Amino acid sequence: MMENESYVERMMVKMVIEQLKNKHNLPLDAEQAKVINGLMVKEYMNEFYGRVA
Repeated sequence: MMENESYVERMMVKMVIEQLKNKHNLPLDAEQAKVINGLMVKEYMNEFYGRVA
C-alpha cells in the first residue's frame, strides 16, 4: 500500500480533513488541506523508504 504514493495521498487527505476540520474544528479550505496533506505524505513516504530529511 505504501508503495503506491497516489493511493496514500488520497487516503491521507480524508484523514487530514477529518482530524483537523471535523474533530478539532479548525478552519480548513481545500487548498490548505492539499498543502498539509502533501507535507504529511512526503514525510510518511520518506520514512517508509528510509530517506533522511
